Amino acid sequence: MIQSTRRSAEDDLNQAVHRLRGNVQASLETEIARRRLKQPDPIQVGWSLTERQVQSRKAAREAADLPQSGNLADIPALLRELPDHQLVVLGPPGAGKSVLSLLLAWDFLQSTRPSDPVPVLLPLSSWRPTIRLLTWITRRITTFCPDLADEREFGKDVTKRLISERRIMLILDGLDELPEALHALAVEAIDAAIAEGLWLLVTCRASEYESITRTGTHLTRAIAVELEAVTPDQAITYLRDSTVTRDSRWGPVHDHLEKNPDSALTKALSSPLMLYLALTVCRRIENDPRDLLKPDRFPTPAAIESHLLDSYLHTVYAEPTISKRQVDSARRYLTTIAQQMWRDGTFDFAWWQINARVTGPLAGTAFGLVWGWLFFALYGPLVGISCGLAAGTAGWLAHTAVREELRQVHIAEDAHHDPKSTLPQYAGIGLLAGLISAGGTTTAVGLLLIGMLDAGSAQAWRHGLLAGGSAGLATLLGSTWGSYQVSRTWFSLTRRLPWPLLKFLDNARSLGVLRQNGAVYQFNHARIQTQLTDEHHRTPRSVRRPWTSGSHWKILLPLAPSGAQIGLAMFGLLLVNGFFTQINQVPLSYSSWAEPELYIISPCDANTPAACTPSFRLQWELPQSSRWKTALTVGNKEKLAIVDLDGSASANGCPGSSVEVRLALGKLALARFVVKNDTPGPESVAGKVSLPRAINLNDRQVEITLRRLDDKTCDLSFSWVNARVVKDRLSPAARQRLGIAEPSDT
Repeated sequence: MIQSTRRSAEDDLNQAVHRLRGNVQASLETEIARRRLKQPDPIQVGWSLTERQVQSRKAAREAADLPQSGNLADIPALLRELPDHQLVVLGPPGAGKSVLSLLLAWDFLQSTRPSDPVPVLLPLSSWRPTIRLLTWITRRITTFCPDLADEREFGKDVTKRLISERRIMLILDGLDELPEALHALAVEAIDAAIAEGLWLLVTCRASEYESITRTGTHLTRAIAVELEAVTPDQAITYLRDSTVTRDSRWGPVHDHLEKNPDSALTKALSSPLMLYLALTVCRRIENDPRDLLKPDRFPTPAAIESHLLDSYLHTVYAEPTISKRQVDSARRYLTTIAQQMWRDGTFDFAWWQINARVTGPLAGTAFGLVWGWLFFALYGPLVGISCGLAAGTAGWLAHTAVREELRQVHIAEDAHHDPKSTLPQYAGIGLLAGLISAGGTTTAVGLLLIGMLDAGSAQAWRHGLLAGGSAGLATLLGSTWGSYQVSRTWFSLTRRLPWPLLKFLDNARSLGVLRQNGAVYQFNHARIQTQLTDEHHRTPRSVRRPWTSGSHWKILLPLAPSGAQIGLAMFGLLLVNGFFTQINQVPLSYSSWAEPELYIISPCDANTPAACTPSFRLQWELPQSSRWKTALTVGNKEKLAIVDLDGSASANGCPGSSVEVRLALGKLALARFVVKNDTPGPESVAGKVSLPRAINLNDRQVEITLRRLDDKTCDLSFSWVNARVVKDRLSPAARQRLGIAEPSDT
């Protein structure tokens, strides 16, 4: 009998749980060691069931039968005891909510029971409610443990099955780190997505969660607990355990905390964050903890906290091999980063956030130079400067519009790429946009020079490639990648950021100042971010915009600045060319041979503008089988070069008749066409007769030859309305600048 060696679906699930647990444990070990959370043992912060009105009546009734208080070590037992295994942990800034999340996940792994799920810690700052929560969770878990995506080993959709079968406990840290405008939406999405029986822990600042629940939005199955302040005894124990025996500097601080429970120092050190900062800052011998006891220097808890936050970065970066100037530079760099984060109202920082104010004007200037040069070459300095300014302004405004709220960013907000791997992606997007812009500009300029200005193909495409290449570079400059390169260059020159920015960010992460979350960085302690900016205001903007938050045409946004200036330039070129065409139209008048009848259609008189050009009609009466020839000339006999013959021809009377029209300059044939009158009314042929090249008139006359082609006995009336020539629009200087040949005599 042959037995199948294929594992069952349950075996696949158990194996996936085992693999995920191993990945989670390795990650937690690394993070706990990096943040030194076991050196010494963490403070056993107390908690109690919250008295805030932030939970459902059902949850409040169930909470009455639970332990009313405890400490950090009791949280796993509390979660196991909760009917729905869902808990919200509230606390002020620096109360230890993120540390609690880490240690809770660790404790669950160390004391795993058969029925316990695998704790998975996910920072909520990397999620937006525009992406379904379970979709985001699935992607993040698969990213966290790539092996789960191997369908050959675990089967299809194993991550979804882990969630649906309650094999995972979600620890969603930092609800308050979402943009404020999304708080209520996030809570609603979490409550709707987390099925009954799925273990959940959410951390949030107490005041923010209370504000959310005032609208009636809350996690309906969750019990809420609130972290308590660190007691003086806990602070003293932690400080004693964290310092060496011979370090007597802390003795007066211990005595002060014990004897003065209401002092500024005791209140300042009532949060785990401030205790950690105090220890970190005072590890350096020049920072004496006894200075914190000076009431004239630190009269309030806020003054002490500000001092510790300010000193923290100097302490972290003050290695023996680093000079004071380098330490000051690191703080300056981090301040710039924090200011960019504050500007965008987020706790996330990505390289694409860097946006110096010079970027928009520089991109606009690049666009303006491209088209200013072309218009200058065609029409001279005045038109060139005017059109260059218009195109540059359009490029600047379009660049600013797409950079506003980082609309050019395409990395989805659940991005799992590391920061360095996203750079080539955006370079590729910028290069593609530049190539499209270059191709479009080259084609437009080349065809325009050939079709409108009679340039030869070689000259036209040479200038088209020059304009297109410049437009492509300008587009690349205005792309997300290009803006980053320009901005970091500018910030580096002004000493606000280092040139190797990503290397600096990675170093800050290794020192514990920042932490990495996918493609973005975050300050390990949000209080440091606000301290560096001296601002606490936050807006609903974000550095990450998901595909689902807008239309899919978003990928075209890198082309917006270039498209705006190309469109404006093309419109301007047509407008200017039309204007020059209009003012360069010269009427033709009768000179010799068969004289036509002259009819004034729209005369100019005292009531019309001075610039009025009268409309007129030349009309020939053509009997059966007749042939007439007429010479027309420019009224003032001026010497000029022409590029077009303008006006409209029509045949009237004698239905079914037709007339052949030939136009020539002496022996030089210009055009031949036939006008038919197949209806009782007139039949017209309107529009320009474009010459193959600019031709010098040289006192020659325009000869029109008319010949009846039919055998009808009736007379045919042929009319040429507004018979005109169009002078060459290019000056000799423009032709010289563009390399276009001078008008020909033949």
